[in-house]
Amino acid sequence: QNKVGELFSQIRFLKLDPYSYYVCRKNGCECKSLHYKFDNERRLCEDCLHSSIMHTCIFNREILNPILKSGYIGEGKMALIKLKKDVLDKVLLRRTKEMRSKDIELPPRIICVKRFKLSPKEEDFYQALYTQSRAQFDDYVNAGVILNNYAHIFDILIRLRQALDHPYLVVHSKSQALSERPVIGNSHEKVECDCGLCNEVCEDPVVSECGHYFCRSC
Repeated sequence: QNKVGELFSQIRFLKLDPYSYYVCRKNGCECKSLHYKFDNERRLCEDCLHSSIMHTCIFNREILNPILKSGYIGEGKMALIKLKKDVLDKVLLRRTKEMRSKDIELPPRIICVKRFKLSPKEEDFYQALYTQSRAQFDDYVNAGVILNNYAHIFDILIRLRQALDHPYLVVHSKSQALSERPVIGNSHEKVECDCGLCNEVCEDPVVSECGHYFCRSC
């Protein structure tokens, strides 16, 4: 969700008077500026020479601070009303499709479905990946940990879709490289690693981007 304070950059860009300005609170001083201009050493305004503590942003003083302090009641409620009437109603232009339907005049939508057949090598690669992915998913189902691994299941589906575009998207992907890192050393010198969560020897290990090992189920 957007916060009220995030509106100030748009208000400042539009130079909405007076909410985009800094003003001096000193009696009789008419200092008013879009910029926060103060001397770095003495902290005095470059225009009126009054201290920085005497200057305030109208938006912060009348809208943002009351809302942050009181929320939706009391002064906060009044500030929200002022925000709507004095700011949003003046700068927002809201249009619906019904209001501007005659101006849009989009061409009719045409849906064209094209079916492509995979080459024998692409078909073999996809079927092998699908069999592996199905086995991983069935393991999660049997272990009752689907909800704990929904992110990985989503990654499995993404890889299947990538395989239909081109096998290299899977072979050279970052997730594929990480999944091939759990075993350290060559095929004759395998090093077992402990899971960083359960502290047991990793089962179906995976490696995080920071280099730590975990069980896939964990």
